[in-house]
Amino acid sequence: MEERLGIKLVERQAGGRNGGWVNLTKDARKFLRRYELMEEGIKEIVDKKFKTIFGK
Repeated sequence: MEERLGIKLVERQAGGRNGGWVNLTKDARKFLRRYELMEEGIKEIVDKKFKTIFGK
């Protein structure tokens, strides 16, 4: 996914004695916020079309 988007999504630390971790990058958090806005817009379009076709 990182390659396709062209941004780094997670920072990783391999496990060891104290265990590893994974964190989202700033770019990943920004992408998720923008994706949520897009998803809301798509829902609005689908709701409008549904009402046009089914009258509800």
